[in-house]
Amino acid sequence: MRAFYSRTTAKTRRDWRGFRLTLRPGLERDTQLMPWLIADTVCGEVSRFLGVEIPARHSDWLDAKAERSYARHSHFRKLMRGRGNAPRDWLYVFMRHWLAALLDLERPDLYQCLPEDFNLGHPLPPGQHPLVRRKGFVPNGPLIRLSKSGCFSVHPGSLCMG
Repeated sequence: MRAFYSRTTAKTRRDWRGFRLTLRPGLERDTQLMPWLIADTVCGEVSRFLGVEIPARHSDWLDAKAERSYARHSHFRKLMRGRGNAPRDWLYVFMRHWLAALLDLERPDLYQCLPEDFNLGHPLPPGQHPLVRRKGFVPNGPLIRLSKSGCFSVHPGSLCMG
């Protein structure tokens, strides 16, 4: 009976190691959190609430920001390695905060339609935001780009001076 148990355990360990190698290094491999999935969920939440399509580059930026924060900041890493559902909830809080900041930079008209609590990481209330005329939208606002080296930059040349 003991031989069967040890063979099964060894196979499970081997399968687990193989699965872990398929995960991306960093946050996903260390914690089994999927930052790309949470980023898509947060962007979808805002998109449904505001009734406006959020660009896919926003979720890519949130994913890269989470990976970068995990690699560079020990407190963020400590929060992501917590027990239970707390790491997932913290990642949602951070991504909501980051998305609010990104919308404030690129689409201040949409940022003004979000509840103030969203900037603090609270979920959006159910339903859709009441339709408002979005004045002050600058179609060629500053773009935040991710360079090949992994650095984020705001390109002032893309500002509308009209």
